[in-house]
Amino acid sequence: METAVITARFYVVGIEYGPGEEPTARVRLSPSYKDGRNAEWSKATPSASMEMTVTNQDAIKKFDAWRAGSTDLHITIDAVTD
Repeated sequence: METAVITARFYVVGIEYGPGEEPTARVRLSPSYKDGRNAEWSKATPSASMEMTVTNQDAIKKFDAWRAGSTDLHITIDAVTD
């Protein structure tokens, strides 16, 4: 049986940092279709949100750079088959 792959475009809404020398960060993502962006793509997009806790400091810095630049993120969702 063939599975459908789902793609979505999100952007980083915010990052909340935890305490400590090497803090964790809670990264919040929302669909990227505000102000008419991705209008064609967003017709098939339901309301959504994504939140993850990140402990990798390099990843936290990357999410922060994407947030600062209002960068769209392309997320692919597919079944794990192994």
